[in-house]
Amino acid sequence: MRQIIIAFALVLSATSISFAECPYDANCLNNPYGAGSPYKPNGLMNPHSQNGSPYSNKSWRNPYATDAPKLYDEDGKYRGKLSTNPETLGT
Repeated sequence: MRQIIIAFALVLSATSISFAECPYDANCLNNPYGAGSPYKPNGLMNPHSQNGSPYSNKSWRNPYATDAPKLYDEDGKYRGKLSTNPETLGT
């Protein structure tokens, strides 16, 4: 479990998603009125959306998901998947 948390932290640090630096940016997960809204229909923080549900195959919260959201940096370079599944990290 610790390896999953460390890998997840490394994936987040390698992306443009930051929980502390952008509370007013509409694309920031730290903004509860933007991308971090628990009510956003396809949001990562919405437990009822396909990207935020603990049961969806497309969710970062599902440890068995194989089709988790993909991460890209600000230059459009693919950085891996946002996933708690250790087998999909970096693919």
